[in-house]
Amino acid sequence: MDLTDAVWLSSQQGRLLTERLATAMPVYDATLAMRLAEGLRRRGINPKAAAASLTQVRLRLQGQAKFGDFASQMLFTQVGLEQATRLTVAVHHAQRYRLAGCHRVADLTGGIGGDALALAGLGLRVDVYESDPPTAAIAQSNLAAFPEARVILGDALEQDLSLADAIYADPSRRTAAGQRVFQPDAYNPPLRAILALRTSHPLGVKVGPGIPHSAIPEDAEAQWVSVDGTVVEAGLWFGPLRQAGLKPAARTPTDPASGTSQTSGTEPAYSALVIRSGRANHLLAGSLPTLPVGQLRRYIYEPDGAVIRAGLLPEAATALGPANLVNSRIAYITSDTELASSPFLTGYEVKDTLPFNLKHLRTYLRGHGIGQLTVKKRGTAVDPVDLRKRLGLNGPASAVVILTRLGAQQSVLIVEPLARS
Repeated sequence: MDLTDAVWLSSQQGRLLTERLATAMPVYDATLAMRLAEGLRRRGINPKAAAASLTQVRLRLQGQAKFGDFASQMLFTQVGLEQATRLTVAVHHAQRYRLAGCHRVADLTGGIGGDALALAGLGLRVDVYESDPPTAAIAQSNLAAFPEARVILGDALEQDLSLADAIYADPSRRTAAGQRVFQPDAYNPPLRAILALRTSHPLGVKVGPGIPHSAIPEDAEAQWVSVDGTVVEAGLWFGPLRQAGLKPAARTPTDPASGTSQTSGTEPAYSALVIRSGRANHLLAGSLPTLPVGQLRRYIYEPDGAVIRAGLLPEAATALGPANLVNSRIAYITSDTELASSPFLTGYEVKDTLPFNLKHLRTYLRGHGIGQLTVKKRGTAVDPVDLRKRLGLNGPASAVVILTRLGAQQSVLIVEPLARS
C-alpha cells in the first residue's frame, strides 16, 4: 500500500465504497472480487482505488480473528494486520498501564494502531509514533474516534519522549522481505535500543514467544500469552508495569519446548496469561520445586504452551495433588487426580499403553475399529500425518493417542479426553 491508497481509503468516498463492497461480499471470494473490480471499472471507478477497497474487504475479514466486530470499521495493511496485537491481549496490556497509574503512554511502534486503540479506550493519552507514512495514515484513521490518541510520523527513538510517563513498544520481527526474525538484535528497532529506555520510563515490550531466555533482563517480568491454545506472544514488563507482588521464579526454563527447568541465581520473574473463550487466566511463578519424574498414572495432562514456555509446570500442577513428569525433558504431567476444568492443563484418561511399534499399533487400532485418529506428540520425531497414512485405518470409531517417552522408552498412550466443565 502506498500513501495515495491510504488517503483514499480514509476518505468518505473510500470508506463508502469499501462498505458497499463488504456488503456485496460477506465472505471473500477471489472470483467474485474480480467481477466486482470489472464492474467498478466499467462505472468509471479508478482501478487502483477499487483494488485498494477490495483489498480492505479481504483484510477486514481476516482481521475479525484479532479485532472481532471492530475490524469492520478499521483499515489495515497486510503487514500491520499480521503483527497487530489481538484486541483481547491489547486490553490486558493497557490495563497494566492504568493500574500502574500511567496517564500518557508513548507507543514507539504504532503500526495500524491496535495497541493504541486499547490504551485510548481505557482513557489513557497515547502518542503513537510510526515511521511509515501509509501506515501512519491508516493508524490516524483507526484512531480518529479517540481524541486521546495522537499519531506522529517519525522515528520514535529520535523524538523527545519526556512528556510520556510510560513507554510501550512492539518492534517489527520481520525483514524488509517479510521473513521472520528471531534474534532480538534483529528486531526493528533492536530490542537492546528499546530496553535502554527502561532507565527513564516504565516500559513494556512485546517480543516473539520464542525469545531466548538468555535475552530476558533480570529486572523483567516475562509473560507468555496464549489465546485458545496458541501461544501468540511474550511481553517484557519493567518497573511498576510488573504485576504487583510478583517475585523472581526459582527456576529458569532451559528448554521451552520441553518445559524442563534448572535452579539458578538472580532471574527474571515469569508468568503466563492464558485466554480461553475470551476469559483470561493468570499463572504466576510461586517458587515451587521442580516436578519429579516418575511412573505414568491414571491421568496425563498437557500444559498450555504459555505455561510451558514460562516454566510454570509445578504451578499448573498444584491442583492435581501428587503429580510428576513422565520424562525429565517432556512437558507431560501425570497424576491420579481427575481435573477437567483447569485453563492451564488439558487432561486425558489413560486407557492403555503400548511400546511404539507401527505393526503392533495398527493391529491394536484395527482391532478396536478405529478409523479416525487424533495424534498428539511430544519428545518424538514421528510425523502424525505420515503415521496416519501408514496405519491405513478405516473403522467407524475414533481415538486419541499420545506419542511420547515413558522414561527412556518411546511409547503410545491410548487416551480419552476429559470433558471440560
